[in-house]
Amino acid sequence: MPHRIETLCQELDAKAVSLAQADRYYSGTQPLAYLAPGQRRALSNRLQTVNANYCRVVTHAVADRLHVEGFTRDGENLDRVWQAWAASGMPTGHRRAVLEALIAGRSYVTVWASRGKPTITVDSAAEMLHKTDPLTGELTLAFKRIVKDGRGYAVLLEPDKIIRYEGPEAPSGMTPTTGWRVAEILPNPLGVVPVVPLVNSHRLLDDGTPQSAPIWALQDLLSKLMSDLAVASEAASLPRRWATGLALDIDDDGDTISPFSDEPGTVAVSERADTKFGEWNSPDLRAYNDAIGLVIRQIGSVGGVPEMLLGIESPDPSSAEQIRAAMLPVISAVLEKQRLFSTSFERIAALVEAVQTDSNTLSDGISVVWRDAEDQTFSQLSDGLSKLYAAGLLPLEEVWRKLGYAPDEIAELRRMRLTSRIEGVAA
Repeated sequence: MPHRIETLCQELDAKAVSLAQADRYYSGTQPLAYLAPGQRRALSNRLQTVNANYCRVVTHAVADRLHVEGFTRDGENLDRVWQAWAASGMPTGHRRAVLEALIAGRSYVTVWASRGKPTITVDSAAEMLHKTDPLTGELTLAFKRIVKDGRGYAVLLEPDKIIRYEGPEAPSGMTPTTGWRVAEILPNPLGVVPVVPLVNSHRLLDDGTPQSAPIWALQDLLSKLMSDLAVASEAASLPRRWATGLALDIDDDGDTISPFSDEPGTVAVSERADTKFGEWNSPDLRAYNDAIGLVIRQIGSVGGVPEMLLGIESPDPSSAEQIRAAMLPVISAVLEKQRLFSTSFERIAALVEAVQTDSNTLSDGISVVWRDAEDQTFSQLSDGLSKLYAAGLLPLEEVWRKLGYAPDEIAELRRMRLTSRIEGVAA
């Protein structure tokens, strides 16, 4: 068993490089990619990247529109599931899980029982990995490793048992790979691995791709151009001048003595008639503006973000229809992510329900209620829904859901409506 844990630790360590790269691009701290090694050595690594972080913009354009607002089965709200969801802080926590999946390519949600009640936690791909059956795709195990209070801890989650491990001391927060011992073995009454991966992938052999990965090369090019612009603007602000026909004096150490004063406001003068003064042309910065604008537009095209969100000069949409058309790539991406992540959130809800009912079978038929991905004013949304309700095309509770009411708020509205009817009959 220790050998197995060491292997899983090594797999986590192997994934750390790609995860750190994704994190650097999201945070805008990736190194300057287009600086030649010789130039880097000549500058003694003094030149740092100037980064306009569009990786974050591309990621949040989708992440900020992904909100789970409830769970239903056959059109009925799963109120108990939502109460457990809210009690675990998941109205906010699930957005962290989605954001982590978009940043790193995957994240994890764990469902377990604490004092007989379900608890839901979000885990990073930097601390957790999972394995699936190659034929069925069902989870066979999940493994989590952390460092806390200077010591390593790990947990192996399998369908029939949960094994907790204690590791050796971890100085400076270094995660240990060897030296693990079993601290506790618990039965798993759920009969399945109580972990749900959120994987940002649409291809069969892809185990998760950061949302911003398609623009990483363009982001590097943009950072290079921005850094070049910073250097060129420094040269433009300090013009380089020249003089000929001057006699230069040498000091006792053999160094040239400048004939001009460094004090501001002084005038360069020479008594020799053949002395000439001049100034080299300053670099033209307009070419940088054109190149940077071109790269930003390419980022918007590849990343599916309209120009009005990229901070560059572009014709502003003059009507709601034009804004909606400009935002269509973002809305399409959000709807795609809703379809992708729905299966994961439905399984999370099923695990919560299994804990609540003390069952070892996950129920079917659960659906996720997502917030509308499209921006609409409240008056526009309510007007359209009112017309659909009046025409009998939408039930009232669906209207409430689309207006953004949470399941517990819908339950209260349902109770108030029933009370009002009873009082009206009594009157």
